[in-house]
Amino acid sequence: MHLNNVLFLCTTLYFFQCMAAPPTDEQLNMIKRLIAAKLGQDGKMEFSQLKEVLIRVGIKVRDHMRIPSQKDIEIKSTYANDEVEIGILSYVSRTKPEINELVKAKVVAHMGQNEVMDFDTLKAVCKEVAEETGISKEFLSIDLFQKIDSNRIFTKLTAEIHVLAYAATNDPGVHAIVKNEVEKFENPNNKTYADFKKIFTIVKRRTLADTIFRNFEEFKRTYKKSKVDPEDAEQVICNTFFKQ
Repeated sequence: MHLNNVLFLCTTLYFFQCMAAPPTDEQLNMIKRLIAAKLGQDGKMEFSQLKEVLIRVGIKVRDHMRIPSQKDIEIKSTYANDEVEIGILSYVSRTKPEINELVKAKVVAHMGQNEVMDFDTLKAVCKEVAEETGISKEFLSIDLFQKIDSNRIFTKLTAEIHVLAYAATNDPGVHAIVKNEVEKFENPNNKTYADFKKIFTIVKRRTLADTIFRNFEEFKRTYKKSKVDPEDAEQVICNTFFKQ
């Protein structure tokens, strides 16, 4: 092999080995600065802004080929364990038509003029659903719901998801299965859409829930994140350019 070819091969291997390594402290600080510059007053950024940060990082690390499309970014966006647990529990309740219809009716009846409700109203809806269905546990006696920000505002859809999830906890066996599968999954903290789907499939098999997981476009209409937290943005960037 000619010397030039050997040098080219060594340089190429060195480059890819570097890119396969975790980010250095300097690179991580650079990523954090770029993210911070794009955050709005709510401490989050749009997906389009995350794409801009990915391009900047790609230029810095000289890797333009790995920058994903905005749709890919949305697919790779991560969900916290609580979000996954609530989402899957809500799916379980959707398999029960009487629960599904009751929750929808209660949420609609309590929606404000702006088609939103506050946390206290959400608790009131859960209390009514509990009274009519025989749910024994109070909403805030369940640790999953204790973590919700009391200042949070819920749309009709997000309210339905949370009340449906609460209804599913009435079966302690199902709730234990969902919680266990979420916590023991290979990615212990943040879950991608693909992770969400895998966990759902396991739960469906173990609980015999008669429901079909949506494709990404359908899933996105229900669970889409309109903005990205800085932690999520950092995770997407590191997953794109570096070995974790």
